[in-house]
Amino acid sequence: MKKWISVMLVGLCFIAFNPMVRGQDSQPSTSTADQPKEKQAPLPKFEKNKVSVYLSPSTQEKNMGAGEFNTEEQRMNEITDVVEKILKEQGVIVYRNRPEMTLQELVEESNQRHVDLHFAIHSNAFNQEVRGTECYCYRFGGAGERLAKKVMEQICSIYDGPRRGVKESADHFGKGKPLYETANTTAPTALVEIAFHDQPDDAQWILSNEKLIGEKLATALLLHLAEERPECVR
Repeated sequence: MKKWISVMLVGLCFIAFNPMVRGQDSQPSTSTADQPKEKQAPLPKFEKNKVSVYLSPSTQEKNMGAGEFNTEEQRMNEITDVVEKILKEQGVIVYRNRPEMTLQELVEESNQRHVDLHFAIHSNAFNQEVRGTECYCYRFGGAGERLAKKVMEQICSIYDGPRRGVKESADHFGKGKPLYETANTTAPTALVEIAFHDQPDDAQWILSNEKLIGEKLATALLLHLAEERPECVR
């Protein structure tokens, strides 16, 4: 009898202190904090003063977003702060527009700098219902399209909404009426519309992921530069 009681006590202790037997944690955790992080390849680094980028965050201070989004200009500049920091850390010369500039002024400045690429950062708006991410180049078939594809690949890796893809901007507003910035810059150019700031879910997604979005955009630019200018990679 004493032996039987001893066996029972050992069994109860095993159950009490073993979470798998109690039913707790019997399924793999879905928390990202508990999952092993995917090892990422190091970002390309470049020789000093060899490659340059013009960053052009939205200057549309009157474009208001849903909820606490505030303006497109504010949020795109916050994301661009992240992009700029990473690019500089990797040896890229970064030029950037200023909020008070007109489209004509920033395009002129970009052209005067003779940069390797021009990248415009925007959020979209329509009817407060549409969601999605997309990226424009002027025409398919060149470096602008290759850059836009890199951008879409990176953004779509973190965004769960509709993928609206890479688009030509040459006839954006009708035949022969392009997006000004993509049509008039001399460097290969892409213009991203990260998501729709007037749609509540998209607006909140941007707000909650500004740093991550900036990191992904910087990654796209660095990978593009490394492919286009491999002789400048350290």
